[in-house]
This record gives sequence, C-alpha cells and structure tokens, in this order.
Amino acid sequence: MEKNNEVTNIFITVSDAKIFLPKFNINTVEVNTAAYNIARNYNLSIYKTIIVNHEGKIKYNISERNSYGNITDSYKEISTKTIKRLSILWNIRKDSIAPCNICEFRLCCTVAHIPLKKENGYAVNCNYDPYKAELN
Repeated sequence: MEKNNEVTNIFITVSDAKIFLPKFNINTVEVNTAAYNIARNYNLSIYKTIIVNHEGKIKYNISERNSYGNITDSYKEISTKTIKRLSILWNIRKDSIAPCNICEFRLCCTVAHIPLKKENGYAVNCNYDPYKAELN
C-alpha cells in the first residue's frame, strides 16, 4: 500500500475481489478517527472509491453495471467527465439513504451498496435490518 497526500493506493488481485461484495457483517465495520471524520461528511463506503475492471472500465463498485469511463480515456476526459459523474455518487451521504439513515452502523459501515434514487432520497437493499437490529 502506498500513501500520498491523502490518496491511498491499494492494489487488489482477483482473489481479493470478494471484499467488494455488498453484504454487511462485522468485518465491514471500520472504527477509527479518520473513517469517522469522513463518514460525518460523506458516505464512508463509496467516498472517492473507484474500481478499474479487467476491461479497463471505471466503476465505483465491482458489481455495478454502469461504467463512468475507461482507463484508456484521455486524462482530460477522466479528470472532467468521469470524476464529475463519480462525484455525484461520492457525495451521497448515508443520511440520504434508507435504511442507512437510521442505522446505528452508518458512520462505520464500509459496505458499498449502489444507492438507488427514490422520491425522498436514496435506498439500498441491505442484509442488516436496523429496525430489528438483526442480519437477514
């Protein structure tokens, strides 16, 4: 892992890809000051996160169908169009996502669900039910 001016580069092999499957469990909880500070203002699980798949497609989640660009696109296109489109997702806060907005784990959950736009905000289909405090 390399660290450079708040940017952390983590190189993941295909066998590590299972960590991106969106399912809540105790291993998807991150408890530290840096994570908490990010979670207070952004969505900890998707903020500034990208995946480049084997075809070079830029996504924010390995299971997402949409592509926001390709690694072979020009620097200008990536830095303007791709980042602009991804920034919309990066700025969706857990407070705007049901049931995350009432979940006791919202400030430490790192599960990268794809939020779906609804009338009153966004929603995800999480396997944790915060109303009953149990895993489905």
